[in-house]
Amino acid sequence: MQPEQCVHAKLIVVRGNNVTYSNPSKAKANGTKLVVVDPKRIKISEQADMYLAVKPGMDLILAWAIAVELEQLGAFAALYHETSAAVRQVWCN
Repeated sequence: MQPEQCVHAKLIVVRGNNVTYSNPSKAKANGTKLVVVDPKRIKISEQADMYLAVKPGMDLILAWAIAVELEQLGAFAALYHETSAAVRQVWCN
């Protein structure tokens, strides 16, 4: 995620990564929720609203489970329609 996009997010999920480049602390100041998923309690987890200490290799299973839940809630369909409308507006004008 580019640093300038980070401040507009409502939720940032960090999964075993060095996020010092994105600097989510600026987004946290704007009310963004931060979730950290990592077997080790990494430095950024000190700022997290939720820290999930998953077993090594289980973060992918968690990501798929979240994706399935979002699909069942229809979140992907809504995102698809919003994105498609925006793309059509850019390309058709």
